[in-house]
Amino acid sequence: LAAARMMLELIPMVNEEMGEYTQKVKFIIYNAVDEVNRICNLINPNSLDHVSLPELLKDQVKRASKDKNIKIKLDINGFLGGKRCPRESELTMLRVVQDVVYRITNYSHASEASIILTQEKDFLHLDVTFNDPKFDLARTLRNLRVVNLSNRCEHYGGTYLMEKDKGNGIHLVASVKIH
Repeated sequence: LAAARMMLELIPMVNEEMGEYTQKVKFIIYNAVDEVNRICNLINPNSLDHVSLPELLKDQVKRASKDKNIKIKLDINGFLGGKRCPRESELTMLRVVQDVVYRITNYSHASEASIILTQEKDFLHLDVTFNDPKFDLARTLRNLRVVNLSNRCEHYGGTYLMEKDKGNGIHLVASVKIH
């Protein structure tokens, strides 16, 4: 958006009509930038300071699958309740789940998905499967957000692996260290 805005600033005014059109496009871009900033502020990770990771995941899954033709099973029973993990570990898992749920509900034709969060000794583990064998995995793995999530998991001593599950769909496994 910033690049488009800068390019619009450099367009010479050919005539008055073109100038008015350029001003309208600039207005739309400025409004889009404001809206993106508003959305980013709404996604503020401070919610982890007030609500546990499992509760945030429940809410995320509920909101994302509302009015969608998909059944998402969330299993958080393996998450040791009560004891908080380091903020960055929880935030990384929250972001991974947000991304995969968004991709499942908006870019796949899956009718079922399973999300399992467990905590074992020094790691948070996430296991996600969904039944869309035609899901564009290659494109997803090149997506900058997915690359960043993978790097973030590795940065915190874990892993991120998304692969085809033998014609059944997609399987994602992610983990982060919690100490």
